[in-house]
Order: sequence, then C-alpha cells, then structure tokens
Amino acid sequence: MEAMAGQGALVLSFAQEGPGGLAPNPLVLHATYVHGARVRALYSCSSRLQEEDPERRTLIGQANRRLHWQDICWFKARGAEIYDFGGWYSGTEDAQRLAINRFKECYGGQRVTEYEAMVGVSLLGKSAVAVRRLLKGGG
Repeated sequence: MEAMAGQGALVLSFAQEGPGGLAPNPLVLHATYVHGARVRALYSCSSRLQEEDPERRTLIGQANRRLHWQDICWFKARGAEIYDFGGWYSGTEDAQRLAINRFKECYGGQRVTEYEAMVGVSLLGKSAVAVRRLLKGGG
C-alpha cells in the first residue's frame, strides 16, 4: 500500500454522516489501485456486518453502494475505462460470497476471467521468482 501511495497509484475514498471533513468514524472506506485507464477496488470496509441495528445496517450498505458509484464516476471523469471490483466467487455454497457477487453484478458490468502470475524467462528472472516464492513461504 505504501509503495502504491508513493507512486500516486492509491486512491482512498470514504462516506460519512454529516457535513464535510473526515469524521472520526466514517461509514465506509475504499482503497483503489490506479494503473493507467484501469482501476481496481482493493478494499472496501465498513462495520455493516457487525451492526446490530437493521436501519443502521441499511444506511451503511446504501453508503457503500453510493460510494462505489461516486468512485466509478470520479475515475471515469479522469480517463478510467475499466473499474475492476476484483474477485468472483465461483462456488455455490457460501451465501455471503454469493451476496457479494450479486452486489457486483448490480453495477451492470461483465465478468472477465484473468490470471495474474509472475513467470521468470531468463535465468535471473527464474531465480528472482524462486527467491520470491521462498520468501513468501510458498516452497
């Protein structure tokens, strides 16, 4: 996150109750990675699931949806062509993950299968990938 912020590639946004300034307890926070014309939602956090009051849960959920929409519009106005929510649950059992899928679908985008990998081509590159794997504990 620090490296992204240092490169100007990290955008933080938040939704709060009441007027201007950063409230001590924002309703929702988003962290988004920007790479050219593509942005990727990295984190979206709130206390909605821990909230016991149903009206408050609804308020926080609505704030999250609105913030995503405002983020999409803000990035689009600055030249973004792709807003990537990141991740898709392909299973059928986990109700919470299925609800997240439905949330992502409501914005009208499309699902795209992509793969992220680091592959060494040269001897130095292969060595770097092996060292990285060892450092991450991947054996």
